[in-house]
This record gives sequence, structure tokens and C-alpha cells, in this order.
Amino acid sequence: MKGFPWVLVVTVIFCFPLLCAGDTLLLKSGDQIIGTIVSMTDQEVIVDVNGVPVSIKRADILEIVRSGEAAGPAFPPVSLPPVQATQEIQTPLTTPWSSTPISPAPGETLSSLSQPLLPVVMPAGKAYQVIGAGVRFRKGPSLDYEVIDSLPGQTVLLEIEFVDNWLHAKTVDGVEGWIHPSFVRPMENIPCLVNGDRLHVREAPDELSLSLDRLRRGDVVIKLEERGDWWFILSGDSTVGWCSRQYLSPMEDQDIYLPPMRIAGNSDLGMPILVDRKPMAQGIQQVNLTIRDSNCVQAGKAKWVVLHRDPALFSSAQLKYISEAIVDRERLPDALAILRTGLPKDVAVNFVGGDLLTMLGERTSDGWTYSLVLPDAPTIAFGLVVQSGDKRGTLVVIQ
Repeated sequence: MKGFPWVLVVTVIFCFPLLCAGDTLLLKSGDQIIGTIVSMTDQEVIVDVNGVPVSIKRADILEIVRSGEAAGPAFPPVSLPPVQATQEIQTPLTTPWSSTPISPAPGETLSSLSQPLLPVVMPAGKAYQVIGAGVRFRKGPSLDYEVIDSLPGQTVLLEIEFVDNWLHAKTVDGVEGWIHPSFVRPMENIPCLVNGDRLHVREAPDELSLSLDRLRRGDVVIKLEERGDWWFILSGDSTVGWCSRQYLSPMEDQDIYLPPMRIAGNSDLGMPILVDRKPMAQGIQQVNLTIRDSNCVQAGKAKWVVLHRDPALFSSAQLKYISEAIVDRERLPDALAILRTGLPKDVAVNFVGGDLLTMLGERTSDGWTYSLVLPDAPTIAFGLVVQSGDKRGTLVVIQ
């Protein structure tokens, strides 16, 4: 930024968030600038922050929220690649924040999300914390086994099993070993729903600490412990860090985030999903999926399960999903990972793996439409989980 010290901007953001009801600039760095937009060009935006003009480069801005308006992209959204655009198909899979604006239904708001978007990927195993320093992590459940690591105090371990009164566990980095239970303590292990967008997971319990990750509204995390207004959490991708407690809601009812799930065909439920396939060059297809049942959508978001029967295609480096609407992607590499989401056992038996794609839809006259470019193969099936109503938790499968 030009002409204004960054540290002062940060101070303004943290000291006056409730007093400023003006325009908000969400920066790609994760910070916010709150004030009144004075002027905008293709190169910069000038914001009056408490009487001080601040210049921000457009390239540094993720979204601009004008006073009284919903969040929107800093630049107009780019359209999906055309059917002939084979060059786009060769680009690596990415999962950026979608720039597609959401048009809420009547009576629906972006803050109305009161339960997680199913299926939920939870960290596997109960969490423990190492007591002491330099505790030995062994290859097996006795003192006779080789030491593979020396764990510092407060290391978080995830339970795999107990054998012969020894804890088989793994670190959040995925290192497996054995430790005697006298050197660990159980943590709180309370599932919580994230009720704020782009929530920072910080290295320490304060606003100025390094941000390790960003959480989305509707994510489920595990509360491990608390320190004042900050909670130490474990996220689904095994990131541990501190979040402000005001954006986390404990969930005591397991059925809220892991309801009993069953499978149904699209025709069994009255065809709630319309499918339009468009073959493209080089064995690629564009699939347009329109959801007509509002119980399958939360604030414009739906979670699609792309399931694979062909292990070669599933593990291929050429497998890509291309869509501007992808908000998040989580891989289910095997049957065990499928089961951990709460998906029915039949899915784990009949498919070698899959991907969970959280997507933002575009409102149309028929409902919500989602577009996705991916390989055109008969071994791929689509699944969509019903999010609310009496059929909540049902996996609608489309072959």
C-alpha cells in the first residue's frame, strides 16, 4: 500500500470493527479494510479509514463489500471454459475461493447455515496431548521396540488403537508410533460447527499471530481445549491451531454432523436432480447438474461426491475437475476414508475412492445449477447428499 503504514491499518481494523458500518475490502492476505470507498480504478481502490485515505492495489483485493450490499468479487467473475477450450482442460486442478455471487432464495440468508454440509470429513481418532518433554515414540507396544521419535510436550496425537495398554497413535503430520498412556492426557474432543466465513486458524491465541489455515462456514472442527476467548482446534485436514470462540458452536448431537446415511436413486426421489452431459474433445465431458429440491442446498452450496470404480483413472495424474464453482475439494483415497465420512458401506464396497466437491451454485428458474468439467468415463458416478428435511443424509446417486 502507498502512503499509509500497514500496522496502522491493522490497528484500525481490530479497534473499530463494530463502529464502522461502511465498505469492507477483503484482502487476499486474509485481512480486512473497513471504511468508505472514495474512488476505484482498474489499478487501485482508495478508502477513507477514519479520515485517512488508504490506497489498495486491485490485485491485492479478494472481495469488495459495499455498505448495504452482499459480498461480491473484486473483479467480474470469469465464465466457464467453452466446450472447445481444450487448453483449459490441461491446467492442474485447483480449488480457489469461488468468485460466483450467491443469490439467496426468499427468506434465505448467507448466515442461515445452522448445520454442517454433509457428508462431513472428521479427523480420525480421539485426540491426546503429550505430557512432559522428549517422550519416546516407539515402533511397537513395549519398551523393547525401537524409538522412532522424541516428542516434545503438548504434541497432539490422534488415537488409532490401544494394544496391551499402549496407545497406537499418529501425529497431525501423519507419523505413526506407540506411546505409553501415562505420558498423554485426553483432550476435550468436542465437535464444533464453524459459523463464520474465512475464519483464521492461528498459531497462537491472539489476532496478530500467524494464520495457518482458513475455515469456511459449515466446516466441522474438533475443540481440543480453550484459553479465554480462544479455542484450540483440530480441523478436517489435521491442522491444529487457535480460533476465536465466537465463530464456533459446539454440537452435542452426533446426528447433526454424522446422521445415519442411506442410498437412493435419482428416480426413487422423483428426479430432484436434472443432468445435462456435453461431450468434449479428448474424452472430456461438461456436466450440468440442476438441483430442484431446496433440501439439497444450503445457502447456494452443495456437496457433490464424485465416485470412481476404475483405480487407474482415480489415481491418474490426468484426473482433473474444472469448475469456477468449486469452493473446496477433499479426497477420499480408499474405502476407509469413504466410511469415515459416514457414507453407506455399499459405497465403500462398490467404489475404489472418490472426491468431495463443495460447490457454489448459480440460481436458475429450475433451482440451483452446478457445472463441472471432468473425464467422460462410465466408471464415474455422482452422488449428492440431501442436507435437510425428512430425507436428510440420503445419498442420491447418478450413474
